[in-house]
This record gives sequence, structure tokens and C-alpha cells, in this order.
Amino acid sequence: MNRYVILLSLTLLSCSVPKSSPIQKDVVTIINIGKTDRVSLGQQLAVVNKFSPKVIGLDIFLLKDSLAKDSIIVRELKNARQVVHIFKPEGYNQQTNEFDELIYPHPKFQANSYSYGFANLIVENQATGNIPAALRTIDKSYVAQMKLGDKIFNSFSYELAAKAYGVKDKYQNKPDELFEIMPTLQMDSITIIDYKDLLLGNFDSASLQNKIVLFGYVGNEEDQFAMKDGSVHNGIEIHAAVVREIMSKPNEVMPPK
Repeated sequence: MNRYVILLSLTLLSCSVPKSSPIQKDVVTIINIGKTDRVSLGQQLAVVNKFSPKVIGLDIFLLKDSLAKDSIIVRELKNARQVVHIFKPEGYNQQTNEFDELIYPHPKFQANSYSYGFANLIVENQATGNIPAALRTIDKSYVAQMKLGDKIFNSFSYELAAKAYGVKDKYQNKPDELFEIMPTLQMDSITIIDYKDLLLGNFDSASLQNKIVLFGYVGNEEDQFAMKDGSVHNGIEIHAAVVREIMSKPNEVMPPK
């Protein structure tokens, strides 16, 4: 387990640098929350919930209780069909194969149907070629699950895929096994809706209805990873691409219930 570098794509809720992507009917859609506050996030969730997404994934670490500012978020997470949160493992102990602590979002954000997943990618410590040194370079590997002691923990992407359409057999019950994420990941076709467009109604409702909708930061100020081919993507884009890769039925879109 010590060979892994565990990276958490934790979005800070605080203007955004919008990034667009070709519109395509797909099972995964990203909401670029920019650097908005928690009230705005709640308002974004309220819009998305109107279109009955299949699963909502939050690449946002809602650790502290912000009291009344959280009221809309709490309400809308309860209204959601299924929610997957991100969690943070800290202090890995090689001798015991355990983390000292698993840090989860504040309990108030637990929805009616929720679960958790960790976010990790195997990366190099330094960038190479023409890639800015400040960026972390994605290696060709990803781990969908990890086993610590007698427990198996699912990654954020794995948990989203499992809740939506299930996970392909080759990725099931294989903790700590790496799989190649390039060049199979095709991130350029993923639909991204900027939060401003979402709140103004400038989007295709089909991009949300019965889809896996991921909330996270998309922009050039933080949470960026350089791929081996020189392209640069935010963590939430990679999560979306991995979800599509490991789903058992990545091209099937079920009708709303």
C-alpha cells in the first residue's frame, strides 16, 4: 500500500475560470461549482434535483458545520435519490496496514441514500517535458478499491459507478489492483455545465435527467493534473472519465423511474 500516493480532489467552496466541453448525451455530467460558497452550492443542488439525477457525486469536502449557510445543501441532499461523498484517509501505517483516521464530511450532510469513496490516482512526484512543474503528472494507473485490515474501501469513482449501473466484473473485489487509465479515458466528450449557466437555466435538461451528476471545481487555479500526453485536466474530470470506464453498462441510459 505504501506504493500509492493518495490524492484527494478537495474543492474549496469559496469565481470560477469556466471551461467548456462539447455537448454530448452521456451518462455523466459535471457541474463546475467554481469557487462559490455553500449557499450557492445549495442553490445548484436545488436546480439539479428538479431533473431527478440518478446519482449525485460531491467532490467537495464539507467538513465544518457552517450553520444556517448549510440549510439548502442539507435539504437538497435529503431530496436527492442517491449521493456519494468523498472521504479523507490520513496517517497510513505500514505495519498495521491501516490509516490512523478516516475523516468524513459533517454528519448533517448524510442524505437518505448516501455512501462514501476515497479519491486516488497514481502520480509522479515531478512533471516532465513541457508540463509546468507545479502540476502533478498522472501515471497510467488507478486503484478502484483498497483493503485495509479486514475492510475494503471503494474509491469515489467506483462507488459512483456501483450505485448507478454497477461495476464491470474485472474491477470488482480486486482491492489494491492497479489498472491503466490511459489512453482509454476520453475526457473531452464529457458535458460540463458551469454553475452560472446552471442557475440561469442555460443548459440542456437531458444532461441532468437520470444522469450521474458530479459537483466539483473545473478551472486552471487548482486541482489540476497533467496527463502523459501533455493534456491537463481537473480531478473531477478524471473521476468522471473513470466512472465511465468502469461502469458495467457505460452506454446505457435508463429511463427515469
